[in-house]
Amino acid sequence: MRGVINEPSAAGVEYAHHHLGASGATAREYVVVYDLGGGTFDASVISMAERRHEVVASEGIAQLGGDDFDNLLLELALERAGLNDLPQDARAELLQECREKKEELHPNTRKIVIDVGRAVKGAGEVIVSTADFYERSRPLVAQTIEAMDRAMERSPTGAELDWRSVAAVYMVGGSSDLPIVARTLRERYGRQVRKSPTARAPAIGLAIGGSADEGYTLRERFTRHFGVWREAAEGREITFDVIFGKDTPLPEGPGEKLTAARRYRAGHNVGHFRYLECGRVEHQGHPVGDMTFWDEIYFPLAPDLQHEQETLAVFPVERTPESEQIIEELYSCDRAGIIEVEILNRTANYRRGYSLRVGTQKSER
Repeated sequence: MRGVINEPSAAGVEYAHHHLGASGATAREYVVVYDLGGGTFDASVISMAERRHEVVASEGIAQLGGDDFDNLLLELALERAGLNDLPQDARAELLQECREKKEELHPNTRKIVIDVGRAVKGAGEVIVSTADFYERSRPLVAQTIEAMDRAMERSPTGAELDWRSVAAVYMVGGSSDLPIVARTLRERYGRQVRKSPTARAPAIGLAIGGSADEGYTLRERFTRHFGVWREAAEGREITFDVIFGKDTPLPEGPGEKLTAARRYRAGHNVGHFRYLECGRVEHQGHPVGDMTFWDEIYFPLAPDLQHEQETLAVFPVERTPESEQIIEELYSCDRAGIIEVEILNRTANYRRGYSLRVGTQKSER
């Protein structure tokens, strides 16, 4: 949803290219991509038939990745050293020491020697057993597996996919190198677990998928719900409105677009639109779980403000319960995941268009 194939999907292309031969899958198969990066986790279930790939379902944890394992090792090092509060710069230096030692781990490592003196003068070294580190890490790994299982449970038929049709659980992402990750996955999924031979699997997959000569096609889906906070009950309440739901397929062909529209009577003089994506929506309609915030935009609902631009964000907001202004929002999403919105005042006949981005200032078009 940032204008490119997402990384787990791209890794699926790389897997098919290197493991299924020149012709790809001869019958429909699935690969489950397990992508544990530095700050996030993503999983995608990808259907493969010859060179046509389709993302069946995706799950993600926006705030779980290698950084969390670094912090666990830091906690253990501080416990062993008997240290509590550290100045911020010393803590950052010791965290870097823990990150480097974590990245050096291999399956036969039995102890981790942390140089606390690197951050605290005269503190010397402490030893953390890998068994203790891995035991403390298991809940994080369990969260990633739970997310991957949720993706597996959401097949097009509504039934859990038969694991006999899964070609592999394919591990990518730099943090997947942590031995406890591979060990835990193999305990659960056995020989179906495969590790990408390169840390650049998504980049390679992007290159392969983007090459017309290779002949791959990949149909993406929304990995989360995308929506906007909106007014309800004539402006007395705020609720979350899903615009494009999780697992909605993106368009396939050039020029094709998904569309959605919202139409209502204005309840205020200024519209404040706060966009976000989330993993789940509770029964009352509120976003829950991991959330990623997108643009916030302001639109003049009242005709006398239609020529205002930068001042709308600080303009006094007033309720207009008797307003006759009919507002319409028209959304579109192309096959690259680029989302645009055009907001119109149908009554006074003016409009503005925006290209929406993650965590940026609005891009008006």
